[in-house]
Amino acid sequence: MLGRSIPPLQRDRRHLRLALDIYNEAWTQNWGFLPVTEREAKQLIDQQAPVLPPQGVVFALADGEPAAMIVALPNLNEIIADLGGRLLPINWLKLLWRLRFGKPKGARVILTGVRPRYRRSALSATLVILMLAEVLKAARRANIETVEFSRILEDNKPSLEGARAIGAQLDKLYRIYAKPL
Repeated sequence: MLGRSIPPLQRDRRHLRLALDIYNEAWTQNWGFLPVTEREAKQLIDQQAPVLPPQGVVFALADGEPAAMIVALPNLNEIIADLGGRLLPINWLKLLWRLRFGKPKGARVILTGVRPRYRRSALSATLVILMLAEVLKAARRANIETVEFSRILEDNKPSLEGARAIGAQLDKLYRIYAKPL
């Protein structure tokens, strides 16, 4: 979509930028949502681009433009768990080695969103299912055993149905309750 002549890291940065733009647009109606600021976007992109696999950002197109996106990352906690939160004196070498050659068994979807104009339609559900299926195909190719789909709101029926359609199971449910004091 953005061209093969773009160097991989720069392409990943552009893909992350587009994903954050879609995320900001898609999540505006959700309770407690705060848009990702320009400064936060730059920091997120700087942190995530170096560890983002090429297949980690999936876009769905509608009318020739990006209508939805999913961003998935390998579970880096698996490769750093035994470092004890310390990089010195030699743990930084272990980290570099593992980032280059380590193969985590899990991955996590960290961002997902469908532009509002495509919601509440058969197209929206189809986009979600196609993107989730693409994430799973990429995970299988990378020998990833589990993929966690995080932060699917319980009133987001298309995403929940899409996850169930590809065999996902509910593992955890988080709720926020309010009570006047």
